[in-house]
Amino acid sequence: MPILEIESLSIHFRIGPLWNRILLRAVDDVSLGVEEGESLGLVGESGSGKTTLGRAIMGLIPPVAGRIRFRGWEVRALSDRALRSFRREVQMVFQNPFESLNPRMTILAALEEALALQGVKGRRARRERVGELLAHVGLLPAHAARYPHEFSGGQRQRIGIARALAVQPRLLILDEPVSSLDVSVQGQILDLLKKLRQEMGLTYLFIAHDLAVVRSVCERVAVLYLGRLMEVGPAAEVFRQPAHPYTEALLRAVPDLDSSEPPHAVVKGEAPSVRAIPNGCPFHPRCPRARFRCAHERPGWERVAPGRWSACHFAGEVFDCAGASPVIRG
Repeated sequence: MPILEIESLSIHFRIGPLWNRILLRAVDDVSLGVEEGESLGLVGESGSGKTTLGRAIMGLIPPVAGRIRFRGWEVRALSDRALRSFRREVQMVFQNPFESLNPRMTILAALEEALALQGVKGRRARRERVGELLAHVGLLPAHAARYPHEFSGGQRQRIGIARALAVQPRLLILDEPVSSLDVSVQGQILDLLKKLRQEMGLTYLFIAHDLAVVRSVCERVAVLYLGRLMEVGPAAEVFRQPAHPYTEALLRAVPDLDSSEPPHAVVKGEAPSVRAIPNGCPFHPRCPRARFRCAHERPGWERVAPGRWSACHFAGEVFDCAGASPVIRG
């Protein structure tokens, strides 16, 4: 059984003035499972619904439909006591490490607060545990006396990871954890995440728009577009041979550092607003393979290979023709 199950989840918002409210479908009928111990990448352009989905799993945003199950428990039906246990086992690392840390609290105070919520009693025990947590993420115990502004972006992200680990979670939701960091620092944080996962048996839901990053840390990948899942499958296979035109377009847009040629422009136009998602397949106005059916009928899931699924009317055709797709290096 997956450690996390998302079933037919929809998250909608009403925006605009009271006399002219517009329905915004941020996440629409998403079903997804995360196996215990795996790292699943959730990718897509900005505005695709990735972060909204992650926050809904944490209980920070209420869905309008669907279910979220953690270890078989229906999250929305948990008692207050069970919900506190859930929030210890599922933690989130946010994109901006500076905004996620209280600038008025030392690192010691921030981590001690998390440990106190976990039930670690005694100031001495908490301080020893803070030192262990900082060592886990490659920092020194002496760093605990400092404030967030005294650290670099990479160091602040290490502290954010340490705070998430303080309550001994089983699942980490990593929301663009390296996108605000320099490339050289990104590699260090990714190496740290790989090491921690191996040492602590963690499960990751890794939210990102950088395909090379996802390729380096995830076994499986799920592709979102305008709040809908387009494709799910093993990361290496999806990147080698995509089964949805949107995934194909994302791959072709990645620059090849070994070539002087610019990225292939295979998608026309800009992504439509989530305020007015097209009928049928949401990608059809930009899809080079679109046909009449795509504009009028929403595609269901098609299995194209073991463990491979695509929400495309012509998934088999795309899959068969994708052998020449570029390989993401990472």
